[in-house]
Amino acid sequence: MKVGRAFTTILVVLALVLFVQVARLLTAGEKKTVLASTTKIKGSLEAPLKIVEFFDYQCPSCAEATRTLDAYFRKYPGDIRVEARYYPLKAHAHAVQAASFAECASRQKRFWSYHDRLFQRQEEWRVLPDAEAVFWEIAREVNLDRGSLKSCVEDPATTHHIQRDKVEGESRGVRSTPTFFVNGEMIVGHAGLVRRLSSYFSGEKKTD
Repeated sequence: MKVGRAFTTILVVLALVLFVQVARLLTAGEKKTVLASTTKIKGSLEAPLKIVEFFDYQCPSCAEATRTLDAYFRKYPGDIRVEARYYPLKAHAHAVQAASFAECASRQKRFWSYHDRLFQRQEEWRVLPDAEAVFWEIAREVNLDRGSLKSCVEDPATTHHIQRDKVEGESRGVRSTPTFFVNGEMIVGHAGLVRRLSSYFSGEKKTD
């Protein structure tokens, strides 16, 4: 009888230990998920103007939109939040690879630095037959760990993440880049973004 009770006690203890370990793993996974989802958010979480942007790094209009958003960030700090979403177009040969490097930069908490440099140097690399050398140069410029970056870029899961963003965009009606959702309202193109931001900050059509 005593042996049976002791055996039962051991099983209970082992079960509790296993439960604690599983809980820790799940919590760690949740933290990683939160980190991955917030490294491509720029601006205050409490900002009244919330923008989700679907873009293609090889798209000239997307580069213009980035410059416009940067100007508004400087002028109205704290009023804008931007969430980045990849939407590589099939017509652009380097779009997926550029997004892969940017996504891997986000794993090293350098997404926005890399993102901005990609657009700043877009005219240089988008016309090249092979743009990878420029992507590595930008990695050095923003101080990315080369080994970790290489492993991440070569990981099929990275491409899957990018395509998942595109599928999300398609489900929301995105068909071209750049496309924005400004406080939930779909805005297509850089010119549309300029009109919407100008309207919002002039007070003509300010939304909650």
